Amino acid sequence: MREILFHVACSIATLGAAIAGSRAERRVRAALGFALVAMLLSVSVGSFVLSGGMPAFAFIRLAAGFGVIELPILIIGFVAMAPPSWRKRRAVGALAVLCVAGVAVDAFLIEPRALEVRYETVRSARVSSPLRIVVLTDVQTDAPGDYEREVMRRAADLEPDLVLLPGDYIQLPDGDAYVEAAHRLGQMFDTLRPRLGTFAVRGNVEHDDFVRDVFAGTRIRAVDETTRFEVGSIDVVALSFDDSFDPELGWPASERFQVVFGHGPDFMLGDVRGDLLVAGHTHGGQLQIPFFGPPLTLSTVPREWAAGGHWEHPVGRHLVVSRGIGMERGSAPRFRFRCHPEIVVIDLAPLE
Repeated sequence: MREILFHVACSIATLGAAIAGSRAERRVRAALGFALVAMLLSVSVGSFVLSGGMPAFAFIRLAAGFGVIELPILIIGFVAMAPPSWRKRRAVGALAVLCVAGVAVDAFLIEPRALEVRYETVRSARVSSPLRIVVLTDVQTDAPGDYEREVMRRAADLEPDLVLLPGDYIQLPDGDAYVEAAHRLGQMFDTLRPRLGTFAVRGNVEHDDFVRDVFAGTRIRAVDETTRFEVGSIDVVALSFDDSFDPELGWPASERFQVVFGHGPDFMLGDVRGDLLVAGHTHGGQLQIPFFGPPLTLSTVPREWAAGGHWEHPVGRHLVVSRGIGMERGSAPRFRFRCHPEIVVIDLAPLE
């Protein structure tokens, strides 16, 4: 409610500035500049008042609200009240409003559920037969429902041999709603029946008892401490939360093909001697600016990695970072822009 009142107050002030500034041509630029500066200050102050403990996310959320609510109101006010001689400027303003509306519809309504499947192939002399790995990370929901069921259905249709879950499942505070949502999502995950099993680790939003809350009564092997498993013809190393964010982490090589996965991608900067390193956490930034990439990654890896993709390290290690399935909740805005959610499929294959 406080956030709604904040945007209502900002909208009224913005519209007032637009109308006042448009009464005389010489005052338009001054009024426009004043309104923009006032909105920036309001968003900055509001991000601390409405932060919920996360001012950076609150700032992005309020800035997004300013971009899709106050800014269009400001432009419409100037377009409606600008001097008759400003025909071209009126046309540009109208076009700007349409562009903002288009971006808002895409970012808040379309892209968050525009799920993609990304296929990657890793060939190695240490792989004796084809093996398909499906990565489902950062589901990060507060109400598991039709979208999450569709994710599971599409993942099952990919016929994986192995499923990796690199964390961030339910983003809710303690309470009955959390317990119910965690149980429901765990049951959805359990509908996946890969031949070699499903493995899960902790993410940022997990509670202390996430193994019990989300995965109790399922076939999923979830761990809170770094653990190595022998899985068919390969080794799977599931990293603890802290280890996944350690850019100086060391991990020994294995005689078999070794997959190392964790929530954060920072461990990829260390001396982790796996053949395939897998992570999530960054959500691809959720927002990717053209020619720049994600402005916020919450990781020490290069921005290019955090944006999501597959890279081959010079020493032969393959690095895969997923953009994830869901979105940041809480104080953050629930949007994606130029950064679709994704299921990642990694096909291991022998050298040809």
